[in-house]
Amino acid sequence: MPKILAIDDKQDNLITLFAIFKTFLPECDLIVAKSGSEGIEKAKTILPDTILLDIKMPKMDGYEVCRILKKDEKTKNIPVILISAIKTDSKDLVKGLEAGADVYLAKPIDECVLVAQVNTALRLRDAENNLQKQKKILESMVQERTIELVRSNKELKNEIKEHNRAEKEKKELESQLRQSQKMEAIGILAGGIAHDFNNILYVISGYTEMSMDEVPEKSSVHSNLKEIMQGVVRATEMVQHILLFSRKSSVKKEYVKLYSVINDAVQFLRCTIPSTIYIDLDIDTDCCRILADL
Repeated sequence: MPKILAIDDKQDNLITLFAIFKTFLPECDLIVAKSGSEGIEKAKTILPDTILLDIKMPKMDGYEVCRILKKDEKTKNIPVILISAIKTDSKDLVKGLEAGADVYLAKPIDECVLVAQVNTALRLRDAENNLQKQKKILESMVQERTIELVRSNKELKNEIKEHNRAEKEKKELESQLRQSQKMEAIGILAGGIAHDFNNILYVISGYTEMSMDEVPEKSSVHSNLKEIMQGVVRATEMVQHILLFSRKSSVKKEYVKLYSVINDAVQFLRCTIPSTIYIDLDIDTDCCRILADL
């Protein structure tokens, strides 16, 4: 049932309104307030569908009551029909509209005009209520869509992050592949050089052995040739390692002492690095043997 709030300080006016509503608008519930302050409180409490507001009231006139109602968030959309006890002119009409009134009527009240204006106000109120409902539905849809978009955006960011991580890993793998290909090329090159160098070592080894057979064992020449042979042996072992590396073949591991291996390697390094570089060794000669690929 539509609720109509009548704010008027005169009992006779309220009785007239009750008679009009009983005759022409029996489906409406007429609620009364006898002062502006009472009318404001009732309007905020019951939220009527339309307000009939008398202009001339003590303490607070209808213009002021209308302004207060239209400023309040709860009551600003309720249609207000101002009723004046004097003949309306343009100034009164403008003043009422400036206060926020939707309709301005003069007394004595024309029942037909009042009923028509109330029905119009009720239709406006229904339209406003439907509009507010649609607004809430739209706001709910927007909120749900916003939540969905935020979730989708988060998932998209995670996908982009994962894609970037995969791209980074791909680049790292490509870099490792290129490095592996470079190492393979170096291995092949080293294998070819080592193979040729090994042939040279065979020549050196052969001529050294023949020279050793031709000189006395206790001579200094024989001793020098022996040192050459030891160098050839070490070089041959290194060449074998390079050839094994270049062929990527499996090797046989054996137990060795680190001291001997490191000492031999350092001796070889001292022959290949500049004399300005000093190598200081501090190795435990009694360390345990290890299983290694030499």
